[in-house]
Amino acid sequence: MLDHPENSCRLARSFGEGKDRTVVVFEGVGQGEMDMLVVGKPVESWRVKVPAKFLPIQRRGFNGNAATSAKSGNPALLWPHVPMLLDSTIERLAKRAFEERPKPGVRPRPVDLAEEAALRAEREQFAAASNELEIDVRSEKPLILETGSLAEPVKMFDQCNRDSLRASGVDPDLVDKIVLPLARRSAALDERGRLSAKHVVHAQ
Repeated sequence: MLDHPENSCRLARSFGEGKDRTVVVFEGVGQGEMDMLVVGKPVESWRVKVPAKFLPIQRRGFNGNAATSAKSGNPALLWPHVPMLLDSTIERLAKRAFEERPKPGVRPRPVDLAEEAALRAEREQFAAASNELEIDVRSEKPLILETGSLAEPVKMFDQCNRDSLRASGVDPDLVDKIVLPLARRSAALDERGRLSAKHVVHAQ
């Protein structure tokens, strides 16, 4: 189910029934940015950091935080900024982000539009090839949710984000052409933090 709350887009899907019911929610506040929340008794874990990965593409996974739904009291897991990219790409971008971390008096490197286009293409291919979500709630028995191809859901989600930008008076086609890093990046991180809290409060 695709929802369009104020200033963001939300995509939700339910797996299982009764005590095994698990809800996966994707929410985004900008182009290419997506948080993931999973709520349900099957995700209860003693771990503070819980890794997840999309199969059969990813091998290393990405860490999420344990939480609790204030609405139902069910266990919840939150992953801010889910990377739907190859492991090698994630590692490369993380290394560059560290090397090019903000420094006083140093102007940020301009955005490479060709590389941005390549990353969008890789994300689309990644979504098409992914068909399962593995969550390591317990190392000896991970939870596996059979999502099927994520190509169409991610396409709808991205279009929703672009429509949301247009509704706020911003042309997403022009945003795609901006080569100077936007100062809103830190603001977006803060906004994701607030959205994260909202997720936990309102999740089923």
